[in-house]
Amino acid sequence: MGMSYRQFWEEDSTLVIAYRKAQELKNEQRNTEMWLQGLYIYEALCCVAPVMNAFAKTGTRPRKYSEKPYIFKGSVMEKREQEQKINRQMAKMEEYRAIFNKRFADQKRKEVSET
Repeated sequence: MGMSYRQFWEEDSTLVIAYRKAQELKNEQRNTEMWLQGLYIYEALCCVAPVMNAFAKTGTRPRKYSEKPYIFKGSVMEKREQEQKINRQMAKMEEYRAIFNKRFADQKRKEVSET
């Protein structure tokens, strides 16, 4: 996990948890990178597959390979849209909270005035 013998036995015991979490994150990132690499290879093979077919007609051309990386396809716009959606939902929840609190306060005042 990248933790030294001295750190394990002599330092803070919570370091083990932090190192384990860091290792899990590294493994997850590496796994995602390898999956993405496989996706690129798969797309490349699919693009040349029509040409590699033994029974392909004369003049068959490979398909066009993607011009942009997969990670960046709309990711910035999608994040912005999602943030805006979350902000709108939070604003609605704040409105509902204010209405509920007002009703609750009015009901409390009414109960207190009746007693």
